[in-house]
Amino acid sequence: MALDVPGLLVTVIFYLLVLGIGVWASRKSKKDEQQSQATQTEMSMLGNRRISLRVGIFTTTATWVGGSYIIGTSEAVYDPSYGLLWAVMPLAATVAFTVGGLFFAQPMRDRKYVTMMDPFHIRYGKALSGLLSAPLLSELIWVTSTLISLGEKRSGSPASSHILVTSFNNTLQPPWVGSVGVDRAWLWIDHFLLLSIGDLGFQDFHQRTLSASSSATAKLRCFAAAFLIPTFGIPPVLIGAVAASTDWNQTSYGSPAPFERGETVLILPLVLSYLTPYYISIIGIGAVAAAVMSSTDSALLSAASIFSSNIYKNILRNQASEKELSWVIRGTVVSVGLAAASLTSLHTCVMAFWVLGSELAYVLIFPQLLVCVLFFDQSNGYGIVGFVVSLLLKGLFGSH
Repeated sequence: MALDVPGLLVTVIFYLLVLGIGVWASRKSKKDEQQSQATQTEMSMLGNRRISLRVGIFTTTATWVGGSYIIGTSEAVYDPSYGLLWAVMPLAATVAFTVGGLFFAQPMRDRKYVTMMDPFHIRYGKALSGLLSAPLLSELIWVTSTLISLGEKRSGSPASSHILVTSFNNTLQPPWVGSVGVDRAWLWIDHFLLLSIGDLGFQDFHQRTLSASSSATAKLRCFAAAFLIPTFGIPPVLIGAVAASTDWNQTSYGSPAPFERGETVLILPLVLSYLTPYYISIIGIGAVAAAVMSSTDSALLSAASIFSSNIYKNILRNQASEKELSWVIRGTVVSVGLAAASLTSLHTCVMAFWVLGSELAYVLIFPQLLVCVLFFDQSNGYGIVGFVVSLLLKGLFGSH
């Protein structure tokens, strides 16, 4: 395939713009730190807990509407073995942020935790809270899925049937709406729960609420995100539907179709490349890249926050200075980024890593966070038994 020079140029300009904004934001945060009483680490992790409602809504929505969300939704809708009914990510996000806003945002923000692991440290102590640092692994997997989506941007005339015609009719492939048979109903329920309730076990979610300027702001941004995130899920659903309604043999892509070639995971960039004008594909690729960056930086910061605050500071070096912690944050970001990049060679499916990360959070972290730490004072260190049992069952049963 020939080098797409204009596309490459636009991508380079976009990333230079992101880098420039990052440099500007870094300098501004240093000035704000000097003018406030915030520590360097709290400024880095939580923005001095002064994130306004408007900015908070944007950052919270952008964190979830990432490359994995966009590409994964299109992939699920297009895949003949799944379809729209299995693309539960938009609806799952609504449930997650509604539940989080109702039950988790206020108690976590009122107690001024720095990370979601702080209540574990307070209730269970250093040793057990260190064992419960599974969110670090979940964040690593999150970064991996976003990096895969970053690599899935490739550069005819449309040959698509009307999506309403193909939604329930077996035209070019099985209907893109999909179906949930009796034999797979429990699997659907399991996927929905781990992609909704499991999101509450990610530091990314709590990072957004803990950085809010008040508890009320934290709750409001959750409810706003519960509406906005599924709204931004409409375009990838339509892209998946169009792909399922396309006779690919009538495009320059040719035959067989992407599903038959094992390129379902590439369906969004393929649609942009073969079914849209060139300038639209360039804009679309830039939009996907922006979505990837918004999720990746959030996951990297979340992983760095957990390691530097809950592992390095609380367990390894209690006397660590602010300057030392800032370097630990930088080192963690680099290490997690490299580790995630190496994991991308294991699997090319965005949904595989997304489901795995959510499953770890759902099985290992959420029960402890909900049942043991926040709402039941009787909980103590013996609760680690539940974590061990969950870990054992997860290891024995594996993933679907």
